[in-house]
Amino acid sequence: MLRGGKPIPSNVVELRNNAGKIAILHDEPVIEPILDIPRPPRKLKMEAKREWDRVIPFCVRNRLIGPEALSLLATYCFIHSKIVASEKRDELIPCAYLAQYRMYAEIFGFTPSGRTRIKAGNAKKDDDEARFFG
Repeated sequence: MLRGGKPIPSNVVELRNNAGKIAILHDEPVIEPILDIPRPPRKLKMEAKREWDRVIPFCVRNRLIGPEALSLLATYCFIHSKIVASEKRDELIPCAYLAQYRMYAEIFGFTPSGRTRIKAGNAKKDDDEARFFG
């Protein structure tokens, strides 16, 4: 068993500016990011679809998601809908849902700390900022 943390995919290492000077693996499979906003899966309920519609543009715009990760995003949206349903019924939110929700939010960069680890692939500066700061 290897020591240390989980291996980080090379594209994530590059997005994070390789702050830890991690050796980049060149034999990983290359997955192309999705460029068009996909529709939510039919199995998702209304609240999960609302969350999908809210977060998928962020993922596509920043090239954070490929076709292989759409089911993970659907799972995140499903968990979100379960948490919202629990809140509406004034019930305690199960710890398992919260733990999974935090994990997926961190993976996709939906949290402030998750965003600091990711350098957006195609974030564009507005004209004023580009004019003054290059």
